[in-house]
Amino acid sequence: MNQIMKFLTFAFLLSFLFPAKLMSQDKSGDFYLGISTTFHTEERSRTIYGPGWEERQSINQYFGYGIRAGKKILKSWEVTLGLNYVTREYRMSVPFDHCSLQPGQPCAHILMHTDRYGYRNIEGQLGINKYVLQRKKWDLFLSGSVVTASSLSSYYRNQFNTSKKFENRSQNRFGTSWLGGMGIGYKPNPGIKFTLEPFVRIAHEQRIDPIIITGHEEARSSFDNYGVVFTFWVGI
Repeated sequence: MNQIMKFLTFAFLLSFLFPAKLMSQDKSGDFYLGISTTFHTEERSRTIYGPGWEERQSINQYFGYGIRAGKKILKSWEVTLGLNYVTREYRMSVPFDHCSLQPGQPCAHILMHTDRYGYRNIEGQLGINKYVLQRKKWDLFLSGSVVTASSLSSYYRNQFNTSKKFENRSQNRFGTSWLGGMGIGYKPNPGIKFTLEPFVRIAHEQRIDPIIITGHEEARSSFDNYGVVFTFWVGI
């Protein structure tokens, strides 16, 4: 986890903080840095053959952690950028090809099942907020953003042997999402603010998982992920 957070901090500084700070010519409190926690609820649907086609569904919940920056570009508009570390974990009984996770080793080609599998992702988010209410201490805004996720690794637990876990450490694009929501902000003083932002995933395009080979997963979905983001901001 420490290495991941160091990577997030380094990439964040290079890609956004320095240029954005250079563009901020005043000290009016329109540029903020923040740390965030995200709570996700995701509905997942899979079509499994075993034998005959069967559709299975599950509801999964998990957290994400990240760093953010926000810059007012007009009186009522704001651009935000964030980097998040998220382990998207799913609980559903599905078959998977465990031999592909053990290249070069003896492997019995017997189909195994997993009932708990997940993806460790780095997710970059670019968003824009439209403030509909701005007061001395309270703000209300609408938000929209695009999220591009890359998986650092994935894991699959053997359903009938909970102590055994198969890892896939290949890194590739996980998917792209379009989010919409709203937020409320509270500023106890001009240099600090807290925001709470409920969101819903409007559309999502995900790669087909290269490990779980016997099921069919739709690459595109909509309105299947929702949650809330809590962020603590400090004005620069």
